[in-house]
Amino acid sequence: MLSFVYTYRTVANAKLTAFRLTEADRAYLDTLEDKLGFSKTDVIRLALRRLAELEGLELIKKSDPRRPARRV
Repeated sequence: MLSFVYTYRTVANAKLTAFRLTEADRAYLDTLEDKLGFSKTDVIRLALRRLAELEGLELIKKSDPRRPARRV
């Protein structure tokens, strides 16, 4: 299980990211936000980390030669 702490402060190294969601995706996001008491950003961060954990992924920096090529 991942061990990390959620805070309501902005993470120092966070970068602005924008993407589009369907109405269904937004409804899931709103529901999870209400149920968990997290911000939308923290819900998305948690979902990414949980998916990465399920997929057995490790965090690899972009400059690392072990990083696989990006699919197009």
